[in-house]
Amino acid sequence: VHGGRWISDLDSPSQMSGKKPNVDVAKALSHNFEPVPFAYTDKEVILYALGVGAAADPLDPSELKFVYENHEDFQVLPTFGVVVPNNVLNGLVGLPGLEFNPMMLLHGEQFMQVRGEIPTSGSLTSHAKVAGVYDKGKAALVVLDVITKDEAGKEVFFNQYSLFIRGLGGFGGDKGPAAPSYDAPRRPPDVVHREKTLDNQAALYRLSGDRNPLHIDSSMSAMGGFAKPILHGLCSFGYASRAVIRHFCGNDGRKFKSVRARFASPVYPGETLITEMWKVSPTQVIFRCKVAERGEYVLNNCVVEIAADPKDVAAAATAAAAPASPAAAPVAAPVSSGFAAEVIWEQLKKQANADLVKKVNATYRFDLSKDSIKRSWLLDLKNGSGSVQAVDESAQADCIITMSDEDFVKLMKGQLNPQNAFMKGQLKLKGNMMLAQKLQVLQQSLSSAAPATAPTAAPAAAVTPAVIPAAASGFAAESILELIKKQLNADLVKKINAIYRFDLTKSSAKGSWLLNLKSGSGSVESTNESAQADCIIIMSDDDFVKMMKGQLNPQSAFMKGQLKVKGNLMLSQKLQLLQQTVSKL
Repeated sequence: VHGGRWISDLDSPSQMSGKKPNVDVAKALSHNFEPVPFAYTDKEVILYALGVGAAADPLDPSELKFVYENHEDFQVLPTFGVVVPNNVLNGLVGLPGLEFNPMMLLHGEQFMQVRGEIPTSGSLTSHAKVAGVYDKGKAALVVLDVITKDEAGKEVFFNQYSLFIRGLGGFGGDKGPAAPSYDAPRRPPDVVHREKTLDNQAALYRLSGDRNPLHIDSSMSAMGGFAKPILHGLCSFGYASRAVIRHFCGNDGRKFKSVRARFASPVYPGETLITEMWKVSPTQVIFRCKVAERGEYVLNNCVVEIAADPKDVAAAATAAAAPASPAAAPVAAPVSSGFAAEVIWEQLKKQANADLVKKVNATYRFDLSKDSIKRSWLLDLKNGSGSVQAVDESAQADCIITMSDEDFVKLMKGQLNPQNAFMKGQLKLKGNMMLAQKLQVLQQSLSSAAPATAPTAAPAAAVTPAVIPAAASGFAAESILELIKKQLNADLVKKINAIYRFDLTKSSAKGSWLLNLKSGSGSVESTNESAQADCIIIMSDDDFVKMMKGQLNPQSAFMKGQLKVKGNLMLSQKLQLLQQTVSKL
């Protein structure tokens, strides 16, 4: 089965013999298909996502949630819903009331709707029925409805396949209703997404269930009239749907409700897909997809239903209620817009100096939003003594940071961790992503400028808890570090070749230890937060102990913010060697 072209150019048996097609609509409509089970784990979820191009850029954190099972927001790409009932199509062969050559089958259109929460693993069951058989002259159109349910009987997906069977038309049946039309608007697309498929994309996608040799075996594709194996139509469908999710759902698959697409032409693995998108309402995006190399549309008459953005709904309601006026479209907010960020900018203006410029040496554009208002600022820490000014979204910068006004303020006050914000989609980056790491310099600049609070009557004591000496701290980590100390040797030093500083917390206490696995036979000693190290690990005493005992996965801890890393991030991966050392004891 492939969308957009007849699988074979052979005449059908009915045409060759001149016989009237053997079609019994009533018998086909009354047929009861066997339920089709589908059990899966996160492996199948990830394999499908990779099969439709997710995480092609391994440094794009917004795609990680679809391919990394330990991600705090790990989720299923919603179009996974089309592979779950894939084996239902096997039931069409030998279907009572329809006698046909499977080589004559064409996948014309696909509609897929998400009806419930999609589990990242589990067992689902698909129930199919023929919803219609229509006479299209040279072909019969078979409409197959499939409902997929979870183990509790709740609906998760609904799929509708529109399948053409060449040579089976002319049986005198109903022509059927006109297909819904979703033509592209007569204006430039709101968004154009360009993405190259892999040369072995079909070989990868077929592992999600469609093992048709047409997509892998050149001798079979030649029989179908193709120069080489072609890409699965539903793979192109997945690519285009991902583009809509990325640009109109904030890359959150849970906001994706349904998709309908018509297959127009095949794609060859390695070709570049260009998806053109128009948002025509708060909940509807029309799109079409073409191959860049040939300029040929491969998907058309396509539409996605998405969850309405509350901001769009509010804006539409405001526009509907507002009296007619000559006012132009909203522009960037004036200085009196009420953005809390303005206070931060004023502080940074006062703190900007040649020394800060030397440390940062970059220009940043911050695109902030508050309700339906957007505003941009350019922070120049590359020239002179630095400057801050309001700009529009076209201003050039080395690094562009997009976030809400509220999150920006929290970030600059040190109340929001930049890494966590980035992983959760609260902070988006364009340009030189590495420059975002220098935000810490700005945070420190603001904290050093924070006004002192008025003194209050209090017992004479240190305001900030001092680092408690390790020997007297009562940290559970002490026992772990003592175990490591006994196991230190030149071989372990050779394997790791790094110096770590562990900054641990327990209630209001802080303790730091330096683990030298770079010199001699290694050493462990209590230290302070100024000690130099190749890699600095920050976490709670309790989590450190769990991690070293193998009860807490370092990657998972990092993703959840339980483990923070400074310095050489790659060295943190060698913690596994320390875990193994401890677990042997």
